[in-house]
Amino acid sequence: MNKYKLSIIVPTYNREDILCDTLDSILENIENSCVANNSEVIVVDQTKKHTKAVTSYLKKILDNPKVKYVYEEIANLPNARNVGLHIASGDIICFLDDDIKLHPGFFNQLMMRYDDERNMAVVGLPILKNQDGDNILLDSQGGLKKTIRSLITKVICISKASVITPFGIQLSNRENSKAMRADAGRGCCMSFRKSVFDKIGYFDSNYIGNALREETDFFYRMKLHNFRVFFDPKIVLDHIMANVGGCRNQKKESYWQTFFDNQFYFYKKNYGFPKWYIKLLLIFDILSLRKGGYNVDKIIKNSCIRAKLLLKDNRQ
Repeated sequence: MNKYKLSIIVPTYNREDILCDTLDSILENIENSCVANNSEVIVVDQTKKHTKAVTSYLKKILDNPKVKYVYEEIANLPNARNVGLHIASGDIICFLDDDIKLHPGFFNQLMMRYDDERNMAVVGLPILKNQDGDNILLDSQGGLKKTIRSLITKVICISKASVITPFGIQLSNRENSKAMRADAGRGCCMSFRKSVFDKIGYFDSNYIGNALREETDFFYRMKLHNFRVFFDPKIVLDHIMANVGGCRNQKKESYWQTFFDNQFYFYKKNYGFPKWYIKLLLIFDILSLRKGGYNVDKIIKNSCIRAKLLLKDNRQ
């Protein structure tokens, strides 16, 4: 048995069959791991109403003493993570999305990395998959866009604590990935020592909708405290990009508004960047939206106002 207790937190929102598959994958992996007798799974459900089949499944798995279930009325990913944290009793906290499938040995490899007392967070390798099981290559893996975006970021952040993940371009390319220290990880596959939250606080629930940047915000705070984050490509899961559920339920206009809301809030809060800096960082997204006929100026204006109001309230 591992010396550390593991708490696995699974926030879920409007997922059905894939949620059941996810929880089956987690429970099966636990039973074949070093934490089989020293772990708990906390499901934070933000779904107002499930199908009868899923409701029946959730009732059934509650017979497992490892499983805890809590309903949270507010649909907000950072808030759901925080709800799970308040319940968690483990020394190590692992966050997993509700549309994943773990590879064999996931938890054994994860807990092995915590034998190194320097590691305050351990992040794994999500393999992005579509509904048919085919790999999805990230747009950031190569090409002119990646090069230009990287150059802009380096110039703008030259005097700042940059939060660019050294493994970010390798997330769908296992052959070129290696274990290394990192700045951040993917929210669908990240873990922390519980003591980290005791020292720097919980997730910022001001990140809304798609919750983009909420995990980056937390890793940024870890970086400011010189907490070590370690990436291990042998901690692997398939991240299945479900067609329904999660932030994909948003209308396109709403999705893009919250996308820019979170981006502007992140850069204003942590870097104090002016508006034109942020627009430069998001230039490809802006150009794409203009091409799609969106009122980008209105979206950006709304995001600027929201960020200023939130940060003003935080200072009071």
